[in-house]
Amino acid sequence: MVLHESPHAKVEWLEKHAVILKRFTGFIKGDELKSAFNAGYECLKKNHGRKWLSDNRGLPVYKPEDIDWINNDWFPKTLAAGWKYWALVEPESAIGVMTMKKFQFYTDQGILLETFESVEKALEWLDSVN
Repeated sequence: MVLHESPHAKVEWLEKHAVILKRFTGFIKGDELKSAFNAGYECLKKNHGRKWLSDNRGLPVYKPEDIDWINNDWFPKTLAAGWKYWALVEPESAIGVMTMKKFQFYTDQGILLETFESVEKALEWLDSVN
């Protein structure tokens, strides 16, 4: 089920897997980014979900103010809603890969995070965890 769709974002609820799937492409920022993340949060909360899959292959980087919002607004409430498992499909760009190296913050807060080269492999892992 599609939860949010915009020029640079698509967020879906994969009911069969009980997973939020977030796909961003290009430079997404501001209200477009917040609307996409919040759509995933609301669905995760409503369905008592624990799993999130970020397909970051087409993502270059986030603006600093958006990273700040993600870390200080969206992340705490999503964690409190029950989020525990995060599968990341690595970006294709070198800049995107460097941005992902900063995800230690999330694992320090209790998120179990794994990176993958494909959505299929990421879903296999998410299906294997409770």
